[in-house]
Amino acid sequence: MRRRIRLAAVVCAVIISAAASGCGKEIAANGNAASDRADSAEELTGIELSEEAEEELLIEEGELPDEPSASAETDTEPGELLTRTAERLSGEYTLKEKKTYSDAPDDVFEVTYSSDGEHLYIHNSEERAEGFGADNYYIHTENGDLFVEKKLGVYAKADMSDMSPTVSELFKGGLEVTSNRIPENTDDMTVEEYTYMGETYITVYDLYFDKDGELKKYTVCWSVEGEDDLIMTSEIESLEQSFDGAAFDGSELTAGLTDFDALSGEDRLTFCRELCSEYDIANEELYEQGIKSDEFGKIGCLDFVKLIYTYAK
Repeated sequence: MRRRIRLAAVVCAVIISAAASGCGKEIAANGNAASDRADSAEELTGIELSEEAEEELLIEEGELPDEPSASAETDTEPGELLTRTAERLSGEYTLKEKKTYSDAPDDVFEVTYSSDGEHLYIHNSEERAEGFGADNYYIHTENGDLFVEKKLGVYAKADMSDMSPTVSELFKGGLEVTSNRIPENTDDMTVEEYTYMGETYITVYDLYFDKDGELKKYTVCWSVEGEDDLIMTSEIESLEQSFDGAAFDGSELTAGLTDFDALSGEDRLTFCRELCSEYDIANEELYEQGIKSDEFGKIGCLDFVKLIYTYAK
């Protein structure tokens, strides 16, 4: 679950996240992004997900349930400060976050969400003690939405219809308002807490606001039966009411990169094999996950990138 959460954070851009991390919000190129991500997990790993596991994956990736498990008497109205912050995430804005996870505190994930008022643009960058540090973008161009992975030198069509910052998803999610995990010492900040109760897991969001009502950080705690809690902490670097268009210029971001969708089956096979060799991904590791390298000619860009993120040395 932990690798899945962090994978969602850098590929899906939605934490959540959500999903999680991712994420989140975190990567399907078409169709329903959430269900396709669950399907992709099965295809890539060879493991059939139970309905409960699929639901857990979607929630972790930031796609909060439409019908939270709360009774009619439960308070699910978002708090004043969350509401105020969500209102700022409309029109033009640029939100920058820095995320860390409790089980890998030296790995740092930086996420930028920027909106021109009509389309959302996302940049994920990652500094990791081990493995591959992602550097990817989700952008809108005149030819549609694109996923761009700068380090791998590749881009492809993407579906951004379900993507948004975790705070926006949380505002729309209708989760139960709680106070179960709010610490005694909050550094003079006001904390709003929201909880999702699953059958075998609990996800708790704590949002920290300063005296002016500005969101300074939030934490997401995933509690799964039989496992140690996993906590993601996101520091808010900045929130401005302007669009950072220069950072998301599609022509500049894709210049010199490979259009994955335009590759023939044979060229795609060669391209993927070369990257697996470059990042020391052995055939044995692929076989263990039910993947054969001679099938790379049919693999989608986002599924292949997930593989690199997971197994690159």
